[in-house]
Amino acid sequence: MSYTTMVDGVMVRYDYEYDDCIAAPWKEYDCYGVVSEWTTRAKMPNERVLASDRGSKRYYDWNASMERAVSVWGFKPGKDSADAVQKDFERLLSWCDGKWFYAVVTVWVDGTNRDGAYSYVCGGVESDYVEQWVQDDARYIVADWKRDQKRAQFARDYTSYALQAGAL
Repeated sequence: MSYTTMVDGVMVRYDYEYDDCIAAPWKEYDCYGVVSEWTTRAKMPNERVLASDRGSKRYYDWNASMERAVSVWGFKPGKDSADAVQKDFERLLSWCDGKWFYAVVTVWVDGTNRDGAYSYVCGGVESDYVEQWVQDDARYIVADWKRDQKRAQFARDYTSYALQAGAL
């Protein structure tokens, strides 16, 4: 299914599908907290259950994620880092619950070829951010399309002028 939206006064179309080339968020990016592999061991005091399946669990390491919030993410120790880790935990929990996924997005100027010069494909886009991502990034293909439309119009105008002037 494709969707449409206006970007800089031009209608663009886009669609998206599951990106099977991207692993779990905490494996792909360092902007997420520390998560265990699937395990059957008991939960440690500093951990929260992130996901469970048939007796196995993934744990979110709260203490290690607090350290990462300060050293990698740049938050100040204390409430700032605790709030960031809580939001991170909730975001990863929603990924584990299937509320969002990584998507491959294809965007193209409406009325042009889906696989043509005024289209592009990008993977690793969070599915609940696709529409905003299209608004932010489609402006580049719209700008290319507008530029090429102006060039084509100039070429048509020049050719018409030259024909009328007898130069061609």
